[in-house]
Amino acid sequence: MISIVSTATPQPVINNTVVSGGNLIFSGTNGTASGTYYVLTSTDVASPLGSWTPVLTNTFGPGGVFSVTNAINPATPKRFYLLKLP
Repeated sequence: MISIVSTATPQPVINNTVVSGGNLIFSGTNGTASGTYYVLTSTDVASPLGSWTPVLTNTFGPGGVFSVTNAINPATPKRFYLLKLP
């Protein structure tokens, strides 16, 4: 009998986005409780990761939940976000 066991760590998932009061709010699950994460942003989704701008450093809450609030700039017609783990 052969069995395969995955040791891959689950990755955080953004599972809710909302616009409220001029802010984009996104939240999710699957982080490591008390683990650090970074939010990066870019106006070009294809630009190299090194050129994305860091906008937030935070830690996952109990159970690995997270929530990010970022002001919407009407002068920037599109903006992409990335959740990065250390």
